[in-house]
Amino acid sequence: FSSRRRHTRYISVTGVQTCALPISSELILAASGARTAISERFQTNPGDSANAGTGVTIPVVGKISAASVNNAGTVSVSGSTASTSVGAAITITVTPTFDTTNGTITWSCVGSPARYMPATCR
Repeated sequence: FSSRRRHTRYISVTGVQTCALPISSELILAASGARTAISERFQTNPGDSANAGTGVTIPVVGKISAASVNNAGTVSVSGSTASTSVGAAITITVTPTFDTTNGTITWSCVGSPARYMPATCR
């Protein structure tokens, strides 16, 4: 019986860049709360879509560095991965399109840099 010794090479890597998707997920979740509030306001009063975002706020906590909601309901959330990752500044903007005739809202999402965004925001 012959014994062979297997050699396995291990590569030690330092300074590995971690994925920024968790940060974009945190931003999407923050925007989602505002989106729900805007949707509920619109469902209550569809004739006043120009003010659907009035008074809606997003707390600036965790990885969120800035957040705003304008009167028309556009939600913008920014954050940074600087403390744990590549240090990329990430911004997600969620914009409603109101159909007052049918009482529906269509949401669009864009973000930058695109490589960190979920498919729905690219």
